[in-house]
Order: sequence, then C-alpha cells, then structure tokens
Amino acid sequence: MPINRPTADELETAIEQYRANPDNDPKVDGYYRKIIEHLDALLEREEELGKAFAKGEQARLVSTAELLSLPEASLQRLCERFAEGNLGKSLPIIIEIWLPLAKEKLKIDNPRYRE
Repeated sequence: MPINRPTADELETAIEQYRANPDNDPKVDGYYRKIIEHLDALLEREEELGKAFAKGEQARLVSTAELLSLPEASLQRLCERFAEGNLGKSLPIIIEIWLPLAKEKLKIDNPRYRE
C-alpha cells in the first residue's frame, strides 16, 4: 500500500521514539499509549491482510489501466486520471472493480466500519 502515509515503517519508528521518551504527565502518557495500542492493532491487521490487499490492488490496477487504455499500469498515473475526471462511460465499471477493494481496505484501517 505505497500511497498510504504514514507507512508501517514510519509508524513503527514513531512508536519506538515515543516509547523511548514518553511524556512525563501520566494523563498525556496514558492518552498516547491508548493511541499506540490502536496503532499496534492497525499494524497487526496490515501485516495480516496487507499482502492480499496489495495483490488485489495490483490486479485491479492492471485491469483498470487496460480499460482506460493507459500506457502503463501505474497507481500514480491512475490516480492522476481519476483526478482529471476523464473517465467517460467507464466510471460504473471502475466502481464495480474498485469498490470491493475499498471495503477490504476498511477491514484493515477501520474494522469497526459497517456497510
């Protein structure tokens, strides 16, 4: 999931830095530790589900690039094309292709989300 920021490595680094130098105020520290607990759970879900997500994303990227006649299956180029809004009659098919992946992403980032 390369377009996600912060990345897992960035989160892990930030968590390690905080744990090495926690806030002196117990209430503030408790608050940050609760956030870290949620971030740790997010990182676990990403580790567990991320590879399958990335595989599904790549497959959709290739099929969408072909559908839009893009010269390359680049996620950046696809995002640019979406931003341009020049999708023509392909939009319903694109939604059909990508909506299931968006739901998979929610299982990683926000598992409490209900359809």
